Amino acid sequence: MNQTLVEVFIGNRDDGSPVFEKLWVDGLDDGSYRLVRTPKLALGLAREDTFRVDELGNIHDVRSGGYFAFQVVLEGVFTKQSLDELVRLPESYGGSFDVHDDQVAGLAVPATANVDGFLEELVRYLQRYPGVYWNSGDATPDVRTAQDR
Repeated sequence: MNQTLVEVFIGNRDDGSPVFEKLWVDGLDDGSYRLVRTPKLALGLAREDTFRVDELGNIHDVRSGGYFAFQVVLEGVFTKQSLDELVRLPESYGGSFDVHDDQVAGLAVPATANVDGFLEELVRYLQRYPGVYWNSGDATPDVRTAQDR
């Protein structure tokens, strides 16, 4: 397999300009891709999913790789402590902390894990470090704040 970056279309800003995200993928022989890391912005994709991308960056033909994706957005920026805690959270459920910037992180949790237990811990995390999360393990993301759970 050939690991590379592929650019996918996320949506449009308020001014109409497009937003893209570059994703680490394995290029497969049939022209599709296998996602190496859960994205920060691209909804409907999780680690190990396979998919195709058209010439405009649109994602098609998603096949599950057995993980749920969770994106976490803090109201402020990650501190060393908040980042250290968030890294350990998915790992304790057999998952991974895949990607982050100053304010957004992408996490992967296996579909076979105790996802309810993970969500309870994630909500407690967001009570300590205010923000929101969403689960984009399927095409209909579940957007919530800690107060919603």
